[in-house]
Amino acid sequence: MSAVHAVEVFGAVLVCVGIAIGCATVAGLAWRRIARGPDGLTEPTLAVIGLIGTASVLTVGLLLLWRVPWGGPRSPPTIGDPLFAASLIGTVGGHLAVLAWARALGASVALRRPSPRWMLAGVCVGGAGLVVSAVWTEAARRFGYPMADQELVATVLESGPSVGRITTVFFVVAVAPVLEELVFRGYLQTAISARVGAAAGIGITAVLFGLFHLADPAVVPVLTVIGALLGWVRQRSGSVYPAIAGHLVNNLAAMAIALG
Repeated sequence: MSAVHAVEVFGAVLVCVGIAIGCATVAGLAWRRIARGPDGLTEPTLAVIGLIGTASVLTVGLLLLWRVPWGGPRSPPTIGDPLFAASLIGTVGGHLAVLAWARALGASVALRRPSPRWMLAGVCVGGAGLVVSAVWTEAARRFGYPMADQELVATVLESGPSVGRITTVFFVVAVAPVLEELVFRGYLQTAISARVGAAAGIGITAVLFGLFHLADPAVVPVLTVIGALLGWVRQRSGSVYPAIAGHLVNNLAAMAIALG
């Protein structure tokens, strides 16, 4: 077996392992719920590990399967670059795995229908997130640390008109907010709050949300604050839909400003 073929096989194995992590966690968590019931923070902790593990293993497996050269990171990667595609697929796969686990457990993802005023509140929270981002960017500039665009935004800005660019904008504006809110504010915040209380649940989930974007370290603090705002509106409304609305508005406005 040639070295190139061995790498491809190893990549394919890792992709299968990534899928297996999700399936094994579904089975394990479901069995735990049936046999002994939830125990402390075990369930949401395993979900976070599953999210990171599935996303990472899928990403690395796809990079090896596609024989992407390890020439060091490029920032930002270009649209159409296998590195870019693998990271998007891995991220989506990780979020879908957690949602599958939640469904297998019969856990709540806060899909209660909210009142119109709470949907409006969610939109306002999205606008408040833009203000927080602007303040953070200006403060960083004044202290001599100019902020670059977030990696996905920078990737879009540096690419010309193409199907890949349209797809990426759609992912940033529509897909990512829905998946992230269902996982973080829908499932994780609900599960954690049930164990440690609403305030701690909002805070812990916000920190996890910020750290999940550690690929862009400079935006982790501001995303943690935005995550707390989205967590507050989700908690008060009893529904994840206002948080989704706020996240959609925030990403749409940020992308429009960047492209404008």
